[in-house]
Amino acid sequence: MRSLAKRNPSVPLLLNKPLILASGSPRRRELLAQLEIPFEVVTSHVPEKSESESHGLSPSEFCWWNSVKKGFTVQKLHPQRLILAADTVVALDTTLLGKPKNIIEASQFLEKLSGRSHEVWTAVQIYIPSKGWNGFVEKTTVTFQDLSPQRIQEYLQKVPVLDKAGGYALQDHPHLIVQSVQGSHSNVIGLPLERLKSFLAEVRA
Repeated sequence: MRSLAKRNPSVPLLLNKPLILASGSPRRRELLAQLEIPFEVVTSHVPEKSESESHGLSPSEFCWWNSVKKGFTVQKLHPQRLILAADTVVALDTTLLGKPKNIIEASQFLEKLSGRSHEVWTAVQIYIPSKGWNGFVEKTTVTFQDLSPQRIQEYLQKVPVLDKAGGYALQDHPHLIVQSVQGSHSNVIGLPLERLKSFLAEVRA
């Protein structure tokens, strides 16, 4: 799938072919389109390491590992293309919260996050054929309101969350659950646009 957005002249066109987004996330696709650079989506279709398989990895290490796995898989198919891969994880203290299996687990996630601060980490990998892989990790701190059972149910009725790490979406009805955000809002959604734009501007093919 190719973005139809016009190219933003403030972000250099790195190669003569569109960038490949190695992610099937519709949210990352929407975010990347805001940078107005040509891209197309190629999904890796490889199983990610689940949160239960973190085996002592820190949140930054965990999302880094998954983003590398996604990127390398697509690189094998398109070795001469510019590739962007990313992975996002929600961390509450030492517990990693992935995508809830069902509404019951989503409700349990929101109960755990209620009245507390947690971290959202996104690892971004960029592959340039002439230079190889490079990347970074971005962290945002999100603080939730004290959520009553009724508020949790209200939120889950309004927002589809089963495909979202942590069981919530910052872009959908945040006034119902979020008290404050410290750092990049887009990072919580799946792609830290501010840092990504700066990173791309520094890269030359």
